[in-house]
Amino acid sequence: MLMEKFKDKNIILLDVLIRDVNLPKKIKDGIEAKESQKQKNELAEKINAEKEFLAKAAITEAEGIKQSNILVAQGEAEAIKLKQQQLRQSPQYIEYIKWQGYASSGKSPYGDNNVFGGNTSVIKGLK
Repeated sequence: MLMEKFKDKNIILLDVLIRDVNLPKKIKDGIEAKESQKQKNELAEKINAEKEFLAKAAITEAEGIKQSNILVAQGEAEAIKLKQQQLRQSPQYIEYIKWQGYASSGKSPYGDNNVFGGNTSVIKGLK
């Protein structure tokens, strides 16, 4: 439009620089509201991304703790098995098992009606 007006006067208009624009209040408020909402949306996205990252980090940490507990439990179970194997091979354990058998059957390897202990005299076959 300006170019047409200047053609008749032999003026060539290449570009126009606008330094200040006075927008109507409704348009100005609309633009400001749109920019404000855009910033709020970006902030909400950043917060959601941070929450998601923290949740994933917590899950990863929990999985690590779980694996650690599993390894500790497996180690403890293996230690118990080794101790049991060593006990089964010791003469004292074998003797202990033998005496448990005597106790459960109610019979002594030394016969029936025997009395043992300090300052005790034994009289067999007394009825």
